[in-house]
Amino acid sequence: MAQTFLNLTQGVTGTLPNANFSGGKVLKVQSYEFTGDTHTTSASLSNFLTCSYTPTASNSNLFATLSFSYQLYGNNASLTSGGQVVIETPGSVIRATQGFSINSMPANDHYIEFSGNVSAFWNQNTTSAFNITLGCATRGVGRIRIFGNSAGSPFNPSATRFTVMEIAA
Repeated sequence: MAQTFLNLTQGVTGTLPNANFSGGKVLKVQSYEFTGDTHTTSASLSNFLTCSYTPTASNSNLFATLSFSYQLYGNNASLTSGGQVVIETPGSVIRATQGFSINSMPANDHYIEFSGNVSAFWNQNTTSAFNITLGCATRGVGRIRIFGNSAGSPFNPSATRFTVMEIAA
């Protein structure tokens, strides 16, 4: 099969051939919305959302993505704060983690709000229901807060959404 290469810096002109890709068909999509509001000062994982998922085929792959809004706070103890958000499956298997930190807040009672995304791709090798757990933890100092839908200021609705897509092998 001939390969086609595109140089997008020069623009695309002409006709591209049809692509024949095997697999990759999306079998199922489930989306979950975090409507709560949670925070922790612990360096141990604190779960904020547990989602049940049942794959349609044991050989399919799962692509999970979490878009979240969060706050790092010095907790009146530190000018630094940091944390992590994880996607975890049974057996305490961390499928993905996103870490972050602030090293010089103006004062230890200040906070900074951000948004982030973490994604994972794996095969659970089952057609039985299993739980996917979303958790957060600090890096041992300060506090991390995860905003659910409609938490935070009225100008930042702070939606946190988790989506799982099952993709045919």
